[in-house]
Amino acid sequence: MTGHSHRRGLATPSRLKSHDQIAIAKQGGWAPHSKVLAGYLEVVDQGEDNALLGVL
Repeated sequence: MTGHSHRRGLATPSRLKSHDQIAIAKQGGWAPHSKVLAGYLEVVDQGEDNALLGVL
């Protein structure tokens, strides 16, 4: 386990609870519009923003 694991571990559940990317970035030490953080959040958002939700 590394410090990276804890940072990503902060981002994922925070996004699942609908926290804003800027707030997550500030708490986790990322730049406000970090591409790395955006990649972590994209994994979470795929399930929430799926265009097929409710269609199938």
